[in-house]
Amino acid sequence: MANPNNETMLAPGVTVKKRNGRRWVMLGVLSAGVAFNYLDRSALSLALPSIVKDIHMSSAMEGVVLSAFFWSYVIFQLPAGYLADRIGPRLAEGFAAVGWGLATVLTSFARGFVSFFGLRFVLGLSESPLYTAGAKAIKEWFPKRERSMASGTFNNFSKVGGTIATPLLAILITAVGWRLSFMLVGAIASIWGIVWLRFYRTPRETKDITDAELELIESDQEGAESEQELPKYAVAKLFKQKTMWCMMFGFFSINFISYFFFTWFPTFMIGTYHLELLTFGIIGVLPGICAMIGGWIGGYVCDHLYSTGHSTSFSRKVVLIVGLLLSCVIGLATLYHNIWFTLAMLCIANAASTGAGSVVWTLPADVAPNSSMIGTISGIQNSASNMAGIVCPILIGFILQISNSYTVPLFISGGVAILGALCYFFMPELKPMKLS
Repeated sequence: MANPNNETMLAPGVTVKKRNGRRWVMLGVLSAGVAFNYLDRSALSLALPSIVKDIHMSSAMEGVVLSAFFWSYVIFQLPAGYLADRIGPRLAEGFAAVGWGLATVLTSFARGFVSFFGLRFVLGLSESPLYTAGAKAIKEWFPKRERSMASGTFNNFSKVGGTIATPLLAILITAVGWRLSFMLVGAIASIWGIVWLRFYRTPRETKDITDAELELIESDQEGAESEQELPKYAVAKLFKQKTMWCMMFGFFSINFISYFFFTWFPTFMIGTYHLELLTFGIIGVLPGICAMIGGWIGGYVCDHLYSTGHSTSFSRKVVLIVGLLLSCVIGLATLYHNIWFTLAMLCIANAASTGAGSVVWTLPADVAPNSSMIGTISGIQNSASNMAGIVCPILIGFILQISNSYTVPLFISGGVAILGALCYFFMPELKPMKLS
């Protein structure tokens, strides 16, 4: 029976006041972790113009170092998804954060190309459970009708972290140098990981949640009766599903746009318009701010469409397709040599791709044949998408070395966005995949 005073007794004379909106508090803590994650992830691209003054690297070598993170991040996505399904988001996310924080701290001791590549590789390994465990946590804490907004907020805080990183790291690097800057941002991530391990619990394990909120969370969760019995080699059979391939390449196209901003964007702006690092720290936040707005708009539109009677497929696809089509304007960024025109095109592209990205983390829960496979499907989707983090920086680096121009790389990015929109257009209806 519900307690009308919203209190629960732990022992005689000891009560805990229950709170409504606990799921949003949990989302806030989770999202803070994503922000700290992207602060660490963005550190190299912001510091690179300073690093190459100390350690000589060619444009091609810079591209390889920028991609190093993604080699391990891609390789370990599937194991990370499996891990999240088995040990849950609390342990997977917490230990991952402590690990990536330590890897960032150690990067401050790098002395050359090999050590930079190796430590960024370790960083990618440590961060691999971040999104798969996050998707699992959102599934545990949010009913289906709120998941797009929750996932959009979760994903959006990557842009918050990236946006904060631009002025913060510009100031830190100018004031104390890039090595000490890596130490400071790495320590923040490890502290968050320890907090997450102590804080996170499932709704049923949380003592100060109201009965009304618990009922809301469980109101349209998929029940056991809708769960499929998984066949032998269920993971392998996922790769026979058209839905899975559309999710993989569609997210790849979104990340192809995103990872330009997290790898080459600072070097592009500083080199093309001859900016000082602190000047870039001021104007370089604009695409990130627009991305945050775009992400929340995408999540809101998707949830609004679903709550007003539209199907899951229609609600998700509208945001995905429109977002990717708008983001192809990145190809126009070098059309005129004008800093404000360039920034305008990049702001639109980043906002639109982030709006599309607000939906992708709802898809694994939509199509999973069994709730025990959400983390695995998230891992497969994320692994494929983050191959963009390998291809994008290396491709741009080699084209720059040949042509000394960003026109072709940005035009290619726009083309990839159009292909991604087509992929989502032809994606089958979003419902649990039949593997048997």
